[in-house]
Amino acid sequence: MSAPDSMEEKLLALRQKYVRKLPQRLQNLYQHWELLESKYEILHVDKIYRIVHQLTGSGKTYGFPAISETARLLEIKFYQLRKEKTTSLSSEEIKLIKEWISEFDKACQEAIKQCI
Repeated sequence: MSAPDSMEEKLLALRQKYVRKLPQRLQNLYQHWELLESKYEILHVDKIYRIVHQLTGSGKTYGFPAISETARLLEIKFYQLRKEKTTSLSSEEIKLIKEWISEFDKACQEAIKQCI
């Protein structure tokens, strides 16, 4: 029965590695969001989209569906911004995105707590 234990240990190690990268990903998200808020540039829209797109797919894979669900909201919004070539955000959009980022942050923090 050492094989299942070995596989479980490998999966746990992968999950922990994923969680260890979350703080850096959150920092990158916040950094680009702050830059986008101060001056709307498509570069930051693209960067945020890539960050949340990756986490939308990977969160559930590693056992953190809340990460995927909250990242998905941001992914859809930033996909739309890219597609529509939006040049600014309304105050309502800013408020909504901030709420979604906060929910995403909470999901990431919960995942980190689970793996400590």
